[in-house]
Amino acid sequence: MPISEDDLALLSMSDDEIAIKNSNFSFDFDEMHKRMFSGDRSYQLIQAHLYCEHIVLQMVREALPFPEEISVDRMGFAQRFQLVMALGLIDKKLAAPIKMINKLRNKVAHDLTFSVSEADAKSLFDCTPSDLIEAVLDMPSRCGNAASFEDLLFVVVVKFDIVRQQHVVQRVLGRKSQIHLRDALNKAYPLIKNA
Repeated sequence: MPISEDDLALLSMSDDEIAIKNSNFSFDFDEMHKRMFSGDRSYQLIQAHLYCEHIVLQMVREALPFPEEISVDRMGFAQRFQLVMALGLIDKKLAAPIKMINKLRNKVAHDLTFSVSEADAKSLFDCTPSDLIEAVLDMPSRCGNAASFEDLLFVVVVKFDIVRQQHVVQRVLGRKSQIHLRDALNKAYPLIKNA
């Protein structure tokens, strides 16, 4: 198989350039920030869940060569998330707060009187990985305040999309490796043939 111009362009890029080029959020970051830090807790929770749904769908579409073969668009959040877990695209530590966001969102969606309580916020805090909580608390603007409910929602969504970005970068690097192999074989084969 001949190497295309696009293949040569990818081959000429450094791994760092590939990482930078493919490390883009799958949504408007500023808009997401605005939505996550406005309204009441129920609104913030629904927004976080919408972003998690978006990220899960992106992950599945990006990871599967033929996502249309399993009607991924017709799957619910839980099935998509299980698929992401089964594919090893997210670790259990990050999965825990995403599952909690889904659980709380389901309560909001199915109970007219439900509102996010301090106990619900504590449940999210308790299952959020400590490195994410530390990242929130280390922000210079925090001034020693505890991580709020919206802080936790925000950091979980941001980390989730960063994990998605890392998988995109790894797939592109894998493709670059295959191109490099083909290029090396194309150069070596005439030498072997003439020897």
